[in-house]
Amino acid sequence: QEASPQGRYVRLNELIGKGAYKEVWRAYDTIEGVEVAWNSVSLSNIPKVEKARIINEVKLLDQLEHENIIDFFGSWVNREREQVIFVTELMTSGSLKTFIEKVQVIRWKIIKRWCKQILKALDYLHSQVRGARRPRSLARAQVTLFARPLPPLLGAVVRPRARRRRRP
Repeated sequence: QEASPQGRYVRLNELIGKGAYKEVWRAYDTIEGVEVAWNSVSLSNIPKVEKARIINEVKLLDQLEHENIIDFFGSWVNREREQVIFVTELMTSGSLKTFIEKVQVIRWKIIKRWCKQILKALDYLHSQVRGARRPRSLARAQVTLFARPLPPLLGAVVRPRARRRRRP
């Protein structure tokens, strides 16, 4: 088992998803006692300028805090394996496409709610990178939960929120 430098996060032997540059593994937070997502981005065979850009994108993700964006818990570079590793909240629902195929019937008001949540998250993301060079994953507005399970690099993941019932 692989562990984070301080030993807080332990990568389990369950690969959740894989893309061209990134793998997502199920992991365990030994302090909080919850499962998390262990994201590893391969830096091998990538030009030095791109490596720096990927590391900067991870640093940007560390600064994001919004109710519709998954929680980012930490990151580090594994120089031996040439990887950037970052730990996030575990999203087990997969892509929206997979979810819709599973449940088959979704009401328009729920779709409308999801759209509002996506737009709120994207508005926040774009407000955080104004004036700076926008990371490629944000520029393409990749929303993992609603587009595909694994974006090419880091991507933003929108976290749906259940509607709160109003008290009578």
